Amino acid sequence: MVKAMPPVFQYGSNCDAERLNAPARLAGDAHDLGRAETIEEFDIAFDVWSQTNGCAASNLIRVPGSGRRVWGILFEIPAVLVRGRRTDGRKTLAQIEGPRYEEKQIRIRNAAGEELEVATFLVRPEEQRPGLWTSFEYVQYIVNGLRAHEVPDEYVERVIDIAVRTNNLAAQSARDQIRLIEQMRRPTIRQNSLLSYTSFRFASYRDFKRSLGKINAANECTELAIRSFIDGARKAPSADAYIQQLSEVYKVKVDAVDLDTLSAQIGQYHVISVHQQFELFLREFRSEHPNSKWEKVEGDDLLKSTLKSIGGGYAATAALIGRLEVDVADYYRLVRNRFVHALEERSVPVRPEGLRSRVRESEKYARLTAPNEYGAVGFDDFVLFARVSKQIALQLCKVARPTDQEITDMLTQNVDQKRSVNEIVRRFRKEPERLHNALATFLRSSFSLESQESEPIINIILGSLA
Repeated sequence: MVKAMPPVFQYGSNCDAERLNAPARLAGDAHDLGRAETIEEFDIAFDVWSQTNGCAASNLIRVPGSGRRVWGILFEIPAVLVRGRRTDGRKTLAQIEGPRYEEKQIRIRNAAGEELEVATFLVRPEEQRPGLWTSFEYVQYIVNGLRAHEVPDEYVERVIDIAVRTNNLAAQSARDQIRLIEQMRRPTIRQNSLLSYTSFRFASYRDFKRSLGKINAANECTELAIRSFIDGARKAPSADAYIQQLSEVYKVKVDAVDLDTLSAQIGQYHVISVHQQFELFLREFRSEHPNSKWEKVEGDDLLKSTLKSIGGGYAATAALIGRLEVDVADYYRLVRNRFVHALEERSVPVRPEGLRSRVRESEKYARLTAPNEYGAVGFDDFVLFARVSKQIALQLCKVARPTDQEITDMLTQNVDQKRSVNEIVRRFRKEPERLHNALATFLRSSFSLESQESEPIINIILGSLA
């Protein structure tokens, strides 16, 4: 009679099915049943030392009343490979987990929504230790396994948070491991509440906003001059004589002017000036962000490849940024392309009518008569594109906000900022309150961070001094 194969819940490094089924472990005998979540309230912890892994390994701890539950992977494993010891060169799961763990029964909910009682291995209470550190390699097995099974990102981020917090509190310095663990985060917003409000701003955003302000002022003055010029020419008895008179006064030779198309041509120049600055922002943003593997598929423009690389992909990120803003920016990219490739007589393949109706329905842009056809681009197109590009840049600061640890690392990796932090520490190290206030001021000037967001970063900096 064949013994039943009890389901086993794995929440640590064995979430990675390849690791669990490696020759040194269960050699392919663990059958993957998919993701599962605990019914009882647990949280993951790294509170037991593993000689095998050379770092702290994972455990489940009860957290009644917290509402927290742990995700893991359910496996079907032959009973002879779960308990006891083997003498034939194979290992049981109990041997793999080691003597610091003991088998326990818990209730889980599987991917089909069924509630099951399963086996798992928890750390014996007498073996739990505070002040340990865990490794990037170990946490990576957990994260890779969870992501391979499409466990919600919120839980994966929590695992990373807890691993980082464990290492921040460790008796032994684990800064290199923290940095590597942080790199497993997807460059996306970690908490939905941050999307509605965060004071964080990339330096690239502030630079973009400043340069766009200068362009706005120049383009606004240009628009006034063009309107005055066209109005004067149309009111004059002879437009040509009027233009020649101005040409002589200001010593600017003008051969011919088509008053009917001049306004649209200037509008196209305005759009190109915004597009140029917007693409410069995107490049600087990608360079500045500390934790991004930027996707680039042939044919993708810079904005699309940027949004593809953040969080859940292009569609999900575009929805967070603002679908209208993304579509408007893409339309003006096509306007720019037609202008630049005018000799090739490229047409803009997107008609603006549908976009214009959506803009009209938007509270932010309803007063603007835009977007317009390529040949009728005007000042409102410039205003719309400038506002939209600035809104996208602002939303990217929210959607792609780095973690607190990443922001701290950004300070140490930038030569000028590192020098400034070191100088602040040198001056005020013996005056804790002044040191804290000086760091808060520096974070506000560097990243626009207000006190509630700068506090954890200051704590990380001060913790590194201890």
